[in-house]
Order: sequence, then structure tokens, then C-alpha cells
Amino acid sequence: NLTTVTLAQKGILLPAAVAWSPDSRRLFTARLDERAVADLPLLQHVPPGGAVRPVVHHMRLALSGDPHVPLAEPCIIDVVSGAVTPVQMLPEVVFVATTAERGEVWWSADGTRTFHLARGRAQQCLTLWESDAASGATRAVITETSSTFIDVNLSVTGLPNIRVLDRRGEVVWFSQEDGRAHLYLHDLRTGARKNRITSGDFVVRDLADVDEETGAVLFLAGGIEPGADPARRKLCRVQLDGSGFQVLT
Repeated sequence: NLTTVTLAQKGILLPAAVAWSPDSRRLFTARLDERAVADLPLLQHVPPGGAVRPVVHHMRLALSGDPHVPLAEPCIIDVVSGAVTPVQMLPEVVFVATTAERGEVWWSADGTRTFHLARGRAQQCLTLWESDAASGATRAVITETSSTFIDVNLSVTGLPNIRVLDRRGEVVWFSQEDGRAHLYLHDLRTGARKNRITSGDFVVRDLADVDEETGAVLFLAGGIEPGADPARRKLCRVQLDGSGFQVLT
């Protein structure tokens, strides 16, 4: 969150975080509402330029237990008409970044639907939502709950190890439900699980690529070598049905 102050000091204005449809006709973004979030003053004791008087910077930041948090209202914008269609769901609590900034938005191949991830404030519930781009109507595709924190990547800033395979009508889902981080295949229409993609005494670190035509999945695995540094990663390949597992590097 301190990046807010750093960017302001350098005069850098970041572009809006959006996810474009395949035909570039629409974009998925969110309206950020921080009006009720409390101010957090930051005192810079050694300002640049040799000044001796401290400088106070201000930013909005919600602390644990605060009643007011940053809220994002998902919406879809038609770039030709300028029409803004609100996604019909409750505003999402914003943590480090918005959904689009985290790369957790996918468009259908024909540009008529979006899919995005949303979490509860305690991050113990994760849902994949499908939205109609024209009306904003939504439905929950997959919901996973846990008594502990739910991740979509073992690295805090990692991209989601989830992929919507619209042409196949399937979803690659990332879960630690068995105590290890693995990939699972779900039906995109019903949300039902079809099969495990990966299994074993290792963890999936990064989902690198999914070939929708051949069903080949490339991913980086950690701890796949007994006795080796568990942080060491190996590039692996497997089919969406869980067959053909190979360590490539």
C-alpha cells in the first residue's frame, strides 16, 4: 500500500486496470469506493531535497477489524457507446489489488460473457462468477470454502493458477484441499469436478500454459525431487484428464 505514496511523489498516474474482450468491444473493470475508509497519515522524517521539516503524506487504508473497507463494484463498459453495465453482485472487498490487476478475469471466446474470482473479507471463500456482458446478470460457477486462507498461487504476488477454458466448457481449478497445491478440472456449466489433473507429493507453483486443443497443461512444480530444495522448480507437462505426466526439466 505504500506504493500509493511512492507513485504520488514521482508524479506517476497508473492507467485503469481493465480486462479487454477478445474483440476489443468491451472491457471489464471496477469502480473503487474508498470514501468511508479511514485516513492513515505517514510521516516522512527525511524529505527529498535536503529539507529538515518532516512531511506528512495521507492515504486511505483499512486496518483489521475496521468497519469500512475499500469496495470495488465490478462493471462492464461498452467502449463504442460508453454504456456502463454494473455486474449484478455485491461490491467486493479490495485487498492488495483489484480483480483485473491480479489477472483474475477471463472473457468468453465470443466476448459475450466474463468470468472473475471474488473473495470474502476473511479470504476463506473463493467464487468463480460468470457474468453476462450485456445485462450484468451473474451466476456462481464454483465456490470453495475453507477454515483457513484460500490461495490461488502459493506466492503472494503470483498469477492465478486457474484458467477458464471457454471453448472446451471447462475450468482448471487450483486447490489445497488435500494439503498439497494441485490442479483439478471442473465443468464450466455446472461447476462439477470432472477429475484431478495433478496429484502426488509435490505442489503446483505456477500454471504456465493450457492448450485447449490438445489438452496439454504446462506447470512449474516444487518439491518434486525427494531430498532436493523444495523451492526448486521443475517444468512439467500433463493432460487435462490427468494422464501423460512428465517432468520436462
